Amino acid sequence: MPIKGFIELIGNTLGINRNKKIDADLFIEGTHVVMSLRIAGENCERFEEPINENLGVPLKELVLQASEAILKYSNDEALQTYFGHLTRNGEKAAKLAKYRLEKNKGNKYMEARMISAWARGLCLQGKYQEAEEKLREGIALNENEKRLYNVWGMMLQEQGNHEEAKTKLTKAISLMPSKESKFRRSNVLTAIGISLSKLGQSDAAMNYFNQAIKVDENAHVSYFNLAKEYLFKKETASFFEILEKSFSKGLTPSHLKQDKDMLPLLNEPQLKRLLEKYTEE
Repeated sequence: MPIKGFIELIGNTLGINRNKKIDADLFIEGTHVVMSLRIAGENCERFEEPINENLGVPLKELVLQASEAILKYSNDEALQTYFGHLTRNGEKAAKLAKYRLEKNKGNKYMEARMISAWARGLCLQGKYQEAEEKLREGIALNENEKRLYNVWGMMLQEQGNHEEAKTKLTKAISLMPSKESKFRRSNVLTAIGISLSKLGQSDAAMNYFNQAIKVDENAHVSYFNLAKEYLFKKETASFFEILEKSFSKGLTPSHLKQDKDMLPLLNEPQLKRLLEKYTEE
């Protein structure tokens, strides 16, 4: 079953020029559905999934794997962000970072960045000692790579060491150029605010959350953490006002329900109404 037209459409959407041809074949082999993906200049990729009663399930998984492979060869930075920050798949993040490190061998600037992504993948797997070793390796290559300090700060946060986390994250911000993406700058500012909050410095934390929102007005996580500060201060009206803004910017009900600070409020009528409203949407 050739699907060349569909694959080429994906390639065109991603901005892959026509000399970087992509085609694929989809077929059944024994008890598996198989996709063979070929991208000009790259090794052939083969994906297979077991057939079950609903053929749509393995097909969906194959399309996902093919999409990841196409991004790997066309925009590996976007794929790294997807694995490291959206799906938080540590194994895939580390594997992709190792591939990118090999691809950029000899470029110390890029090598340090790839090492930071590798360390992030290790952190997501709970392999903190290995991650720290990688981060030190990266700093030895380029001590001014802000992503190394960003990853280190997040790792320290996950371990509950907020004083050192704040120091590393502040270092990351200080090294960011003015052209840094608003997504990254906002995320680091928010992370600093979270550590300050954990250290009991609520006003300073709110200042950082507001800075993050100023950088990226759609930073729903920044709004959410700002709302929590109002909750801690028992300013209920402001809490709900900012919380609803967070939902309007993209916060999901599942994100809120997974936050331990929110658990005591889940049966509160006003919060239940908000959750119902944004679950429906």
